Formats: sequence, C-alpha cells, structure tokens
Amino acid sequence: MDFNYNPRLLRCIVGICFSLFIGLALSSCSSAKPQYYWAGYQKASYNYYKKQTDEDKHQLMLELTNIIRNTGKSAGNKVPPGIYAEYGFILIEAGNRDSGIKMLNQEVELYPESKIFVEQILNKIQK
Repeated sequence: MDFNYNPRLLRCIVGICFSLFIGLALSSCSSAKPQYYWAGYQKASYNYYKKQTDEDKHQLMLELTNIIRNTGKSAGNKVPPGIYAEYGFILIEAGNRDSGIKMLNQEVELYPESKIFVEQILNKIQK
C-alpha cells in the first residue's frame, strides 16, 4: 500500500478535529443548570435589611415562601441553604413561634451542618 504524505490534508484534518473539540467543550459549559432556585431573594433581602420596613419584611416573606414552594418546580432539587432558617426567624419575630420553630427544624433536617446555628436561635427564643 502506497501512502502519500500530504501536509495540507493533515492540517485540514487537525483543524477540523480541533474545531469540533472546542465547539463541544464550549457547548457543554453553557448547559449547566443553577443548583438552587433563588427567585427575587437577593433584592427582597437587601431591601428588608437596609430599610427594615413592614412592607419590605412582607415582600421578603413572600419571596421566601415563593422559593420554598417552587423549588421542586425549578432547577434546584432542594431549598437553598439558610432559606428555612431565615423564614423561621422572621416568623418568630412576627409572633408565629410554632411555625418559625418548624421552619428552623426543617433547615436542620435539610442541612445538618446548620444545627449549631439553629440551636443558638432556639436557645435565644426560649429565654
């Protein structure tokens, strides 16, 4: 079998393979889904902690409820870390102690590493 070495053909094949590799690599990067569903949490949280008005508190509670309800319907499989704890703490501040404690316990169930933090909150409210 007689093989003729053709540098132009070799460069063309290498160029096509390289282009395909780069195309596949870039397309795989752009398809990553977010790990958690945050909705409008960032804006609502910022507004509440900056101004601390009743209206902003209500908006933050709506966003937290929205995240908890819609997590299974969106990209993430579970509620983002801290959401149950923050919602529980706000409920306790609003006088809804039982629901707040339930949310705090939900945070510990979902994220066991938050147990120390949640226990400190529970100790404070029991005093």
